[in-house]
Amino acid sequence: MKAFINKYTPAIILLFLSTLAYGLMIPWLGFYWDDWPMAWFANTLGPAGFKEALAIDRPFLTGIYMLTTSLLPIKPIYWQVFALLSRWVCSLSVYWALTKIWPDLKKQMLWVSLLFAVFPGFKQQPIAIIYGNGFILLTSFFLSLGLMVKAINQTGRNKVFSIIASVFLQCFTIFSTEYYAGLEILRIFIIWYKHGLVIRSFKAWFLNMFREYFPYGIGLLFFIIWRVYIFKFPTYKPVSMAEFSGSEYPEIVTYVNRMAQDIYLTVWKTWSEIFQFPNLNNIHGSSNIFYWAVVILLIPLLIILLNQISKNTSISSQNNPKYQISQTQIIIFAIAAIILGALPFWITNLPIQLVYPYDRFFLSLMFGSSLLVVYLIERIFNGEITKIVVLSLLISFSIGSHIDNANSYRREWNVHNQFFWQLSWRVPALEENTMLLSDTFPLEFYSDNSLTAPLNWIYDSSDQHIPLKYMMVFTDIRLGGSLPDLNPGTEFYKNYRSTYFEGTTDQTVGFFYSTDACLRILDPKLSHDDPLIPKTMNEIITLSDPARILPAAHPEIELIDESIFGKEPEYSWCYYYEKADLARQYQDWQMVLDIEKLAAANMKSTQIGSEYLPFIEALAATGDWDKAFSYVHKAYDRNKNNEKLLCRELERYQSEYADTKSSMQAIETEMNIIGCADIIQ
Repeated sequence: MKAFINKYTPAIILLFLSTLAYGLMIPWLGFYWDDWPMAWFANTLGPAGFKEALAIDRPFLTGIYMLTTSLLPIKPIYWQVFALLSRWVCSLSVYWALTKIWPDLKKQMLWVSLLFAVFPGFKQQPIAIIYGNGFILLTSFFLSLGLMVKAINQTGRNKVFSIIASVFLQCFTIFSTEYYAGLEILRIFIIWYKHGLVIRSFKAWFLNMFREYFPYGIGLLFFIIWRVYIFKFPTYKPVSMAEFSGSEYPEIVTYVNRMAQDIYLTVWKTWSEIFQFPNLNNIHGSSNIFYWAVVILLIPLLIILLNQISKNTSISSQNNPKYQISQTQIIIFAIAAIILGALPFWITNLPIQLVYPYDRFFLSLMFGSSLLVVYLIERIFNGEITKIVVLSLLISFSIGSHIDNANSYRREWNVHNQFFWQLSWRVPALEENTMLLSDTFPLEFYSDNSLTAPLNWIYDSSDQHIPLKYMMVFTDIRLGGSLPDLNPGTEFYKNYRSTYFEGTTDQTVGFFYSTDACLRILDPKLSHDDPLIPKTMNEIITLSDPARILPAAHPEIELIDESIFGKEPEYSWCYYYEKADLARQYQDWQMVLDIEKLAAANMKSTQIGSEYLPFIEALAATGDWDKAFSYVHKAYDRNKNNEKLLCRELERYQSEYADTKSSMQAIETEMNIIGCADIIQ
């Protein structure tokens, strides 16, 4: 039993901590960022579709995406579990590789793998399709390192097999993603450590080093030739040396300063930020209670557990020369891992930051950072229990930071689903080749590229997806680029990996979405004076053509897949508003009035005055002026800055719906109450 526990303890504790950090929120997480396009390609084109989808920038990723999408249903929960397991396996591979390099320091290497498993700088774990596969690649890298060390200690056929397997995994990793290409240089340090410095002659030492590194050097050389001269740089370009020549000397200073800041982020700020606790002013919030409960309970548990592991692990004496040599090797290796891990991003001038989306670059830095932190704990603190307490605090608060982070993703998934449910209520069908246009979106973990996938998932039920039928476009990203301007008739073209969208600004439905209000489809007749809608959207309002919204072709068919977007929400005010606004668009006044009665019967109302407009217009169109004016008063009382919008609408009703002298006078009276004479010039 004791042997069983000792053998499997690293795997068990890594799985336990990974589950605490990334598994507790899994039932409430969804698809984010580039997950959505990948999910859409898998759903519409099947696994084989990734051959074309990834050809433009990641052709060697095709195999892993074909494999994983063949095995897993395209449902968020499966991918969230997959991402958790792949991160666990990756942290286990770190432990395995490090214990091959330093077999006498298993305890310290376990500490490194624990910190690696909960590394707080990388916060995109919930982007499960992308990084579930991404951690498989990183696992491949560490397995390759471990196999290389095995090969160094082997002879004959076993050595050949280990080398072949190691080189295969090396090439699989670096050809699939350049993120880990810099870390490949670490092999030289490992071979150096294993061969040592004392040998009969420099020539013999160099030949041994060269012979061991040669297969991996060839693999790296082929990658560089392919990436620089054949495949080149389809996305991020390397910084030209011309930028640092002659009068550009200050640029070098700026660049070196940036490198120093990145190292500071990796070594210090990443770990210190975990002690910036969430929402201390709202300690009674359920998410905060959950955060503190996990952290507070975990600290003593970890102290006991790690102390017990330490007692059962042989600890090298700090006075032991072999221990001193290992510590020197570790500090050199850790610093090299940080610098080499950052190298691909320094070369391409990509910012390494602790904020989305740039925290993804910590994928290649988390190993070096974790190794260096363990080295510093060993060197700075005296006494085993003190070291264990420090380590336990770092692990516990790192896990707390991931729980808090996952909660942010959970909230965004809820808002994301609310948006698409409201869109489905307001837009039962959409004319093909339509661009949904807005200036921005109130969510951090989605872009217009991301949301184009679920948009087509919902509205395009055909088998033909080239070109795309629909495109989500945000002007804060595309205006001045793929969308040159917002003039009528402006052509818009956007690649979407293996497909594309092509249209013009005349084929636009504008929308505005805020988490504080219902989704608003923009209408040139109504939206210009709406105080809820920013003035920056006036050009989009002018372009918007609600007539591209069609009645449901098959009312009996569910528009939204509840297994993806969650169950249809309980009918809130926004449900009644969206349905009423759709009926208003088709001038189905009786339908609007029926919806108004349902909303009143279910005691649904709003604090956004302009959301009463569909009901006001229906009442005006059917001649129920008294009730229409009561809604006007309600809208005005909700938001006094609605006065211009209400005045313009009353003026329009006067010309379109007032068919008697008394109704004309009643409208005039209502307009005087609001003060429209001073507003409408």
